[in-house]
Amino acid sequence: VLGRNEPRLTGDHGTGTGDAVFVVGLNILGLGGAQLSLGLSPAGLVSVERGLPDNSSPVLTVTGVELTQVLSGEEDGSLLARAWENCTDAAAMELTEMLTAALAGASAAVAGNGG
Repeated sequence: VLGRNEPRLTGDHGTGTGDAVFVVGLNILGLGGAQLSLGLSPAGLVSVERGLPDNSSPVLTVTGVELTQVLSGEEDGSLLARAWENCTDAAAMELTEMLTAALAGASAAVAGNGG
């Protein structure tokens, strides 16, 4: 579904899987908020940098509460899918699935390390 004029492809980024990496922005509003550029692939989260990517990249703008509700299963992923800018609806659903899977995996890894 992701194609031309969709999230910027940046190559393998050392994932070792050959999967494309998409650069997207995550703009978290409210207490503990942040502006981040994420490298996402079907294999998971590849990179995190402070600040939003350039204007052509998709950006998800949500509150920390909304993001937590989706990651905890209290809310459906469609809450996030509606909040993407600079991408089609189909791409928004795919990016939401990749993002929530990547963040859930990262949270599990942190919890498993006592963090």
